[in-house]
Amino acid sequence: MQNTLRLIGTSGCHLCDEAEQLLQELQLPYETIEIMDHADYLTAYELKIPVLLYARSVTQKDELCWPFDKLAVIAWLNQAHPF
Repeated sequence: MQNTLRLIGTSGCHLCDEAEQLLQELQLPYETIEIMDHADYLTAYELKIPVLLYARSVTQKDELCWPFDKLAVIAWLNQAHPF
């Protein structure tokens, strides 16, 4: 199984669109999660989206909340989640 990122956001969110474009530019594997479809994510991240989570993570300390850029994503991944 390949390591995957989860991008938590919502439709119509320009910041979420920016985060998705950034991940595409970095050519990282990711899946998008609609926050409105998940009460637990909505409770935890309603005011923080977009948020990156490591798919195999079970703790909130493995999150990267907006704002982030390419360098921040790379540093976050290299620190705790090397691909």
